[in-house]
Amino acid sequence: MHTAHLVVTVVAVLATGFSGVAPLARLPAIVPAMTRAGVPLPWLTFPIGTLKTAGSAGMLLGLLGVPGVGTAAAGGLVLFFACAVHTHLLAGDRSPPVPRKNSPPFRRSGSAELVRLQTAKSYCDLKSRQAAPGPRSPHRR
Repeated sequence: MHTAHLVVTVVAVLATGFSGVAPLARLPAIVPAMTRAGVPLPWLTFPIGTLKTAGSAGMLLGLLGVPGVGTAAAGGLVLFFACAVHTHLLAGDRSPPVPRKNSPPFRRSGSAELVRLQTAKSYCDLKSRQAAPGPRSPHRR
């Protein structure tokens, strides 16, 4: 368990660290997604880049022996990303950007695919309930 915990935490620290530095450096690849979601560009520095980088640093501190800070940082990042998903869904940004030329077909992330499938399923369920009336009770006339 210790090895799995170590590997997952290191991967999370690296991923969120890059995810935090990218908006601070204003990498061109993330600006279109932020624009589609309606996020003002000054927010790339604070709160987006700063909070992600602080969360990554906090998880690293937790890995190095400050468990309270690591746990708080991980919880803060979960809350941050939940709010990010909510913001993108409210803005109607439900699909990943159009893949670039020569990109692999498995480019779509698992979470984006899950949200897309769940949204489509909910929509189809709603439409089928509206279109087909339920079975009539023998007591109703």
